[in-house]
Amino acid sequence: MPVRFRSALTVQSLALMNNPLVIESARAFAARIEKEAGEGLDSRLRRAFELAYSRPPRPEELRILHASLEAKVKDPSAWMIVCQALLGSNEFLYAY
Repeated sequence: MPVRFRSALTVQSLALMNNPLVIESARAFAARIEKEAGEGLDSRLRRAFELAYSRPPRPEELRILHASLEAKVKDPSAWMIVCQALLGSNEFLYAY
């Protein structure tokens, strides 16, 4: 019986990173988070994880994203990149 991989292959990940539909979806996702969660970094991150993964962010995820976004919290392109990363993650792509 064939076995399905539990992670994306390199080619799949690259395709998701460069796909115009994914890029536009990430842009719309970032705009939705801004509209629904407001200006706060924590509230935006929590809303993004709720929408993408149906769970709150883990402490380690918050720590990493805080370090990356702290100076760029109002930069729409930074949020688009975060949303694109969430949409391209194994957790988003595969239900375990």
